[in-house]
Amino acid sequence: MFTANQVLQQRYELQRRLGATQRGRQTWLAKDLETESHKLVIVKLLIFNSDLQWDELKLFEREAQVLKSLKHPRIPKYQDYFQVEQQNSSESLWWGLVQTYIPGITLKEALEQGHKFSEEELRRIAREILQILVFLHELSPPVLHRDIKPSNLILDHDHQIYLIDFGAVQSKVALPGTTFTVVGTVGYTPLEQFIGKAVPASDLYALGATLIHLLTGIAPAELPQDDLKIRFQDGISVSPAFIKWIESMTDPSVEKRFKSARQAINSLDAKQDSDSKKSNLASAIQTTRPKKPLKLSRPANSRFVLKKTATRLEIHPIDLPKSNRIFFWLLGIGPIIIALLYTLRWALGDSMYEILITFMILISVMVYLYLACFVLVEVVFDITNKQYLYFDTQQNRFEIGRNINSGSTSKRTKLDSWDSIQAIKYVMATQGIRSNDGKTRWTVTIRTTRSYSLEWSLTEAECMWLVQEIQDWLASS
Repeated sequence: MFTANQVLQQRYELQRRLGATQRGRQTWLAKDLETESHKLVIVKLLIFNSDLQWDELKLFEREAQVLKSLKHPRIPKYQDYFQVEQQNSSESLWWGLVQTYIPGITLKEALEQGHKFSEEELRRIAREILQILVFLHELSPPVLHRDIKPSNLILDHDHQIYLIDFGAVQSKVALPGTTFTVVGTVGYTPLEQFIGKAVPASDLYALGATLIHLLTGIAPAELPQDDLKIRFQDGISVSPAFIKWIESMTDPSVEKRFKSARQAINSLDAKQDSDSKKSNLASAIQTTRPKKPLKLSRPANSRFVLKKTATRLEIHPIDLPKSNRIFFWLLGIGPIIIALLYTLRWALGDSMYEILITFMILISVMVYLYLACFVLVEVVFDITNKQYLYFDTQQNRFEIGRNINSGSTSKRTKLDSWDSIQAIKYVMATQGIRSNDGKTRWTVTIRTTRSYSLEWSLTEAECMWLVQEIQDWLASS
């Protein structure tokens, strides 16, 4: 029905349609012809016909009423609300809401353009949105936005954040037993809002989910969950304190979230101060360290081998020694020897020879069991430590795979995972669980956009040595 250059109410000249909206809704950028400079405005239009749910019109009217009452520099200003004049009686009835235009791009558009948000940017964005929410939530009655998400947040040319689209706003406390309209966007909307019990902490959840989207580049609904908690921690490089703060914002239990936007700001600032102090302490410690780190040597009895060139590095466990293959041979002939000794016993009858042979049998059985246990330990080690780690700078990739022994050679047979060497953020030693022998096992972890932990069961000294070897090789390659 509406076209570019069409004038509504003899005042608003439509310029271009904005974004994809729901059926029966249109949003236009328009010129206000009653202003000297023909100032740009936003015109939101809603059709009123048999397909329209009555609740949709109520929400549209509520948005107009709430915007008219709000006076905040980071919220669009209400300008007009009208019923579009019909050219003839057959035309559908449309309602219009006019508000100020905010030049800039939405955070959703910034993501689509490939922008990567730093922790500093995200903290600033979070703080600015929380300051808007402090204003809204401390009104009487509180105003809940109920649809905070990247597409409803505009970043202007001065890098200031604006909260737009109050189409899902709630300005009255929901009373028990009353009917309600489900509003919000999946992934950003907490559970209590779906059952009509939105509270100020519901907006905090939506803000936390928005920050997760900006941090990971993935919509919250597409991320895995653990007990309804969004799992976003893998593959991001921000401080643990900021991660913990976002986790508090997005806790599925409303009781465990911050109670107010003001409390969330105070916590955010406190954690930033704590991070700053830790950073200063780390810098001070760093200046006291020797410039050249101590070179670790290969621990005695290490079961791992390094093969290094200028462009390649391979780490794998030592192949099963030949002595162990002799043990396997003894393991096979043991029953034959015992059977022969028993045959000799019955042939000699009761004599001193029988006693001597019986003694030899007992000794043989003990030696046999000892060798069997020794070989079993070697076999278990061989099975669980066949993983190899391989780097190749010419192909810009590292891979984790498994080897299989074939005669005197070792062959790669299965590739578990691989990633880009340039994507490596750090290599670190990771402490594992305590084993049955009371010793704590360690392993090597490589971090890119995700974590790769090898299945090697290492001593602390062995793990530290391997990590340093990998780090030194990466630094020199």
